[in-house]
Amino acid sequence: MNNVEPEILVIDDNSDFAQSAADLIHIKYGLSCISACDKYSVLEALQHNIIKVAIIDQVMPEIKGTDLFLEIKKVSPTTKAIMLTGEATSDDMGHAMNIGFSSYLNKKEITKLPDYVFKQYVEYEKQHHNNLNTCLLFTERKLFVLPIITYTLVSVDKINNSFVFDDSWKTATTIHAGEEQEIEFSIEFEDEITISEENESKIKGELDINSKSHMNTLKSTINTELNKKYSSQHHTSEKEIHKSKRKWSLPKEPDDTSVRHIIKRDIENAPIYNEYRIIIKKECKLCKSSQIFPLTIYKQTNKIKTRQIDYYSDNSKTETDTGVEKF
Repeated sequence: MNNVEPEILVIDDNSDFAQSAADLIHIKYGLSCISACDKYSVLEALQHNIIKVAIIDQVMPEIKGTDLFLEIKKVSPTTKAIMLTGEATSDDMGHAMNIGFSSYLNKKEITKLPDYVFKQYVEYEKQHHNNLNTCLLFTERKLFVLPIITYTLVSVDKINNSFVFDDSWKTATTIHAGEEQEIEFSIEFEDEITISEENESKIKGELDINSKSHMNTLKSTINTELNKKYSSQHHTSEKEIHKSKRKWSLPKEPDDTSVRHIIKRDIENAPIYNEYRIIIKKECKLCKSSQIFPLTIYKQTNKIKTRQIDYYSDNSKTETDTGVEKF
């Protein structure tokens, strides 16, 4: 339902290892990852996705990782690369760095891979979203004597334009056999972002943003940057309500009621959101330490998704996607 375009590609001739490494990255940082085990699947992935970081095994039967990276650069010159080593020589690693690899990691230290990948992911975002690098969220002085903490919005990136929360589906109406109804769908939205409970906890815990005013500043600043970067996104300063109508009907029950038939149909709808990944940098001005935090946020669109749930005479039911209503 909520498909996210992959941004990270793990390449290893051992497909199980490649997938496990991809899962490791996704579990820790939530980045969307895919795996590939040969040159052809790698090039196919690059044709259909913007790959920001590629993790490449150096020693593979068909092609060396360094040679494969040169092929990748022809198709996607901005992709950052990390070499996975197990049997690679020091010459291989030196050559890798000379042709543009960002770093290398021994497979024995595979648990460190998510951190290596995220570091390069952030570097990619910085290079491709320079207009956001100086977007200061706020500076917070902890009490009176503790360090000044600066929060900076490093990047904003749309990763999904058709996200639906599973718990947001509502029944618009129920139609019984032989009925026809004209249903009015409505949508209420305003220009604001949505942060999940999980991410709010992360903001309060890891980013240490507990003040209501600072939370509001964070939301407002992020929302402003979204409107700047994605100018086609509908936004308004006031709450709006929009409506549309569609006719639905259900056939009459058959004369022979022992024949399987639909006895009722629920029409449901849910708001569609754009899903964004943002990166916030937390920096201590006194101790010079800094941390990077990825967050996922959502912004409601002027569209809703619809579906029908059909209930049959044999107590079975089916679910059918019935499209999108745009207001």
